[in-house]
Amino acid sequence: MMWYEAHEPNTPFIKVYCPVCQKDCFLGKREKNQLFMEHCDDCKATYTWQPNEEKPTVILDKDKRHKHCGCGTCNK
Repeated sequence: MMWYEAHEPNTPFIKVYCPVCQKDCFLGKREKNQLFMEHCDDCKATYTWQPNEEKPTVILDKDKRHKHCGCGTCNK
């Protein structure tokens, strides 16, 4: 059991798998009303789920111009 599961038992976490690889690639757990971004090494793509969205957006590694997300913190 992860720390956040023990300390926030009422938070509805969803297990997230790669939409392409399906059950072969577990990306993590997300809270449905929070932004979730994770990279799949097999697909070489970064998937982003916006809050309360079911389908992610995708950025392929070959389309990335840089290795950081551009949030401002990563630019430092």
